[in-house]
Amino acid sequence: MPCAVNALLNDEGIPVVCETDIHGAITSLMVEAAGMGESRSFFADWTIRHPDNPNGELLQHCGPWPISIAKGKAKLTYPLAFSHPGSITAEAKIVEKNQPLLAYIRESLPEAEESMISHMALKEMSKNVKFAIRTGEFTPYPNIILTAGVAFPA
Repeated sequence: MPCAVNALLNDEGIPVVCETDIHGAITSLMVEAAGMGESRSFFADWTIRHPDNPNGELLQHCGPWPISIAKGKAKLTYPLAFSHPGSITAEAKIVEKNQPLLAYIRESLPEAEESMISHMALKEMSKNVKFAIRTGEFTPYPNIILTAGVAFPA
């Protein structure tokens, strides 16, 4: 998943490289500056000729390529690597206090199981999270817990 975040940052004009590649980072900054905001840069290693396309090369790197350079529009949805849609847990007050955000969440993950809980229950559940994303959302009651859709066999 970190590569997806890196791709999104690159799409915003914030060059990201990985593997402690200082030369790649400097090059990416220079290419981004040369584009003057008109296009996004990306970083890749040239590897070998494409086996099926005589006019192609295979590129290799960890994957922080900007989404905007994709042929089709990328869409982040479940299942990603999971066969179960997962679940969304939100504070119950989002229903009355932030309908636009709740509608967006439901539209983005339509098949995820949904549960509404109290503020104190949400805080208690937050003690066990393994990964947190701070989005800068500042509307009322935006906190949600997403549970990965891993369905373990019985």
